[in-house]
Amino acid sequence: MARTAGRLANIDRSRLVQALVVSTVFAIGVALILVGVTSAVTGRQQSSLPAAIEQVQPALGDKVLDQAAVGVKFVAGYTGTVTIDSTALRTIATAQAEPGGSGPVAPVTPISVDLPPDGVRFDSGNYALSFQPRPGAVIDRYAVGRHYVHLLYWKIIQGQASALSYTWYFDVTA
Repeated sequence: MARTAGRLANIDRSRLVQALVVSTVFAIGVALILVGVTSAVTGRQQSSLPAAIEQVQPALGDKVLDQAAVGVKFVAGYTGTVTIDSTALRTIATAQAEPGGSGPVAPVTPISVDLPPDGVRFDSGNYALSFQPRPGAVIDRYAVGRHYVHLLYWKIIQGQASALSYTWYFDVTA
């Protein structure tokens, strides 16, 4: 009987050690997952955008097709100008291009009601700039390779004299 009790003690002890090892590995795994989740840099922090810029399109380093739209979404009160690969584009406020429109003071070239395809549209309601390459535009499509977008932006009430800049790139694939 003493032999049986010794065997049971050894079995219980080995199960206890095994359970302790499994529990420790599990706890370490959970701790590593929590550290990873809490220290991950995602969303706006990952993009390293200036505070006045909510989003750029395409995002930094994106791979896009040859007629991808380029856009910038600002926080309220900002506007700007866009240069793509050393080609400066005209900024056209859509509110001022519409009959009876009276958008905020922005870098606007006086235009008719029809918006030309070679301009960057400034939507004063959403504080967004956008350019779409198309036939007849200054840029009708992008060549395969890397393209740089240079943005000058400023708070509308302060004017272009207070402009800051931000540059990013995207890659065009075949």
